[in-house]
Amino acid sequence: MRIRCSVFSVSAVAFLMVTAVLPSRSFAFNHPAAAATPQDNGQAAQPALTGKWDLNVTTSDGPQKASADLTVADDGTVSGTIDSQYGHSSISSGSLTGTQFTIKFSINVDGNPTDVSMSGTIDGDSIKGNGSAGDSTFDFTGVRAAAGSME
Repeated sequence: MRIRCSVFSVSAVAFLMVTAVLPSRSFAFNHPAAAATPQDNGQAAQPALTGKWDLNVTTSDGPQKASADLTVADDGTVSGTIDSQYGHSSISSGSLTGTQFTIKFSINVDGNPTDVSMSGTIDGDSIKGNGSAGDSTFDFTGVRAAAGSME
């Protein structure tokens, strides 16, 4: 007795064997949005807050531009820098939980150090929230900076 076998049937059998053996899992590509995919340890990953952001701040003195360069550690700790009309500031503390983030830093206003606190949410390539600087409050929005942005 002779058994006839085609390349198609061998490929189909191999595919079925591989899919039966491999556990069901999703695969992420090396892209910034992949940071928001669940990890194998059962915990949902933090949204991709890491990166450079162009900020629009609405204050009682009018609109102001700023930029942020943020890094989120595996434990949700946020670090980085803020550049604004008040100079370059390092983030002294920050955290990201789910889509909610907070950062704190200090700026120099008329020769006086002023503590700034910002809280907001991330939604893809956008952030928004509010904050305080001394006795003043403000709102802000931001978008992920384009590659090569000089802001």
